[in-house]
Amino acid sequence: MKRFETLFDPITPAHGPPPGTLWAYGRWALRGAGPTIWLLAGLSTLAGITETASAWLVGWVVDLAAASPGAGFLPAMQST
Repeated sequence: MKRFETLFDPITPAHGPPPGTLWAYGRWALRGAGPTIWLLAGLSTLAGITETASAWLVGWVVDLAAASPGAGFLPAMQST
C-alpha cells in the first residue's frame, strides 16, 4: 500500500487562490494527481471491458444451449 500512498503528494501547497469556475477549480484542486487519475481511469475502463466481455460470453453460451436440440449439448443431463 505504500506504493499507492506515494503516487502523488496530497499536501502540496496550492498555487494561488481557488478559481471561480468549475473546470478551473477542478484543475486547480487536482493538480499533481493527473497520472494517478489517468491510471485509475484506465484500470476502470479495462474492468468495464472485461465485465462486458464476460456478460457477452455467458449470453452466447446460453443462446447456444437454448438453440440446441438437447441431444448433443449436455448428454449427461438428460433424463432417462
